[in-house]
Amino acid sequence: MTLAQRLKLIELYIGYFNRAPEQAGLDYWAGELAALLGRGVTEAQAYQSIADRFYDAGLQFGLYKADDSVESFIQQVY
Repeated sequence: MTLAQRLKLIELYIGYFNRAPEQAGLDYWAGELAALLGRGVTEAQAYQSIADRFYDAGLQFGLYKADDSVESFIQQVY
């Protein structure tokens, strides 16, 4: 796992949850990214998969609503 890949994970995490990940969380997602890449998934596909899981977690914990429009979601994360 490169530093650039870890930084991209951190940026993605901050974008979805408005905070930096704790070390254990970062290590978990770095492991998930490494596993995806190890199965031959492209980096773009791997980050998309992780972003989808971040979104699902946001729904589960009430950060986002499933019926939000794309515009509403973008405003929430930015």
